[in-house]
Amino acid sequence: SWFCLCSVQEFMTFTSQLIVERSALGSRASVKEQEYLCHVYVRSDGLAAVVIADNEYPQRVCFTLLDKV
Repeated sequence: SWFCLCSVQEFMTFTSQLIVERSALGSRASVKEQEYLCHVYVRSDGLAAVVIADNEYPQRVCFTLLDKV
């Protein structure tokens, strides 16, 4: 069970870093990766946040959460 947790953590970390690196400053985006949607918000100062959710989770809720964080 620890092995599975580690691979999930690695997937989330790698995917988040890759999406943030490819996103422009001051942008919001949603990227489909495997069966997940990754919602990213990169502020103009370079601070970024990512929400990884399934396809059924509303995009609007994700970006509202990212705005508050």
